[in-house]
Amino acid sequence: MINTTTQPQAAPVAAVTAQYDFCPATPEGEKLFSVRAGIPLSSAFDQLSRLVGSSIASVEALAMMGDEDPDLIAGALWQSVQLMNFAHALVQSMHKGHTAWMVGPLFEQTQSVGGAA
Repeated sequence: MINTTTQPQAAPVAAVTAQYDFCPATPEGEKLFSVRAGIPLSSAFDQLSRLVGSSIASVEALAMMGDEDPDLIAGALWQSVQLMNFAHALVQSMHKGHTAWMVGPLFEQTQSVGGAA
């Protein structure tokens, strides 16, 4: 007799961020900042929204400054640049984490179908 029952499969774990180091700090290329691995993407999206929103608010304030103090304008510009660098790093971390999450089940399927090498 053939056993036709299927084994229940574990629910897939949600995608999380991957480690992503950024902002070169030394001539050797050591990075100053890092996005931590293991943060749920839902939380990472919340933070990404805050970073982009803050950058937009900064640029909008710059647009309304007119002929204000050039040092104040330069500082506000750099603030926006830094916020966007953090947002970019977060997007890269989220992408790496999501890709690893999507590829993981595919790798497991190929191992169970084709056998381990």
